[in-house]
Amino acid sequence: SDVGAPEGMAPSAPHTRWLRRALASLSRAASLLMEGDHAIGRRGLLQAINPRAKVLGLGGLMISASVAPSLEGLLLACALAALLALLSRVPWFRLAPAFVASLLATFIVLPATLNLFTPGHPVLVLWPLRGISPEQPALAVTGEGLFILARFVLRVALCATLALLLAATTGTGRLFRSLRALWVPRLAVMILDLMVRYLEILLRAASDLHLARISRTVGDSGSRGDRKWVAASMGALYRRTRVMAEQTYRAMIARGYSGEPAAGPQGPMRKRDWLFMVLLWTWALVIQMPR
Repeated sequence: SDVGAPEGMAPSAPHTRWLRRALASLSRAASLLMEGDHAIGRRGLLQAINPRAKVLGLGGLMISASVAPSLEGLLLACALAALLALLSRVPWFRLAPAFVASLLATFIVLPATLNLFTPGHPVLVLWPLRGISPEQPALAVTGEGLFILARFVLRVALCATLALLLAATTGTGRLFRSLRALWVPRLAVMILDLMVRYLEILLRAASDLHLARISRTVGDSGSRGDRKWVAASMGALYRRTRVMAEQTYRAMIARGYSGEPAAGPQGPMRKRDWLFMVLLWTWALVIQMPR
């Protein structure tokens, strides 16, 4: 007769194994997104542009996109962002947060498509309201509401994509130094710099906790045990990262850190940098034209 494995050596439940693999993959992906050296080191269009020109050009396009009135202009700007990503050889998974931001924006603005909030021509009747609301005979999706939804989602997707392109092709040190060169207050840049460093410490500590959990677990601890571990590790992770962040900051101060980002010289603005800015600003004006 077959001898069953001991209880402690029993294989993990399928949902537990899948959850652990998913968490490990997310941890690796988050660490890879924070590093970004593989995209910065590649030869591409945005990598060859001066960081100050990228901040001014892409920043101006983001500001213009946030108030663009027409869908056509936003679609043209999205096409430009996709072309920039292609010419800069940025991996598409680096732009995945823009897709997530678009989904969140869709769920947030979805009620605005209803005639209860945006009156207009109904394109899809969802539920009759006869006898309930004399002003609205039916609950319906309006064309004007769909226009508001599409415009908002395109704005969010475009701004998120441009911000991700800027971060993926510049690097934190050069980006923060460019902000200082553009008269951004030193305190604001220092806060951003310390935030990035703390996020790196947080990701590293979370990955260590996760690996320690996997290496010390044999068999399936059950959903209840997993919940207990998550609750306990949250407090431990906060305490550990806070201590590590304080130690890191003290070490930076001891080594002469004054709030200025550490990066090499930016170099002078060249003709292609000015041309890049002019082209993006021209595009920013084009998408402001009404339909």
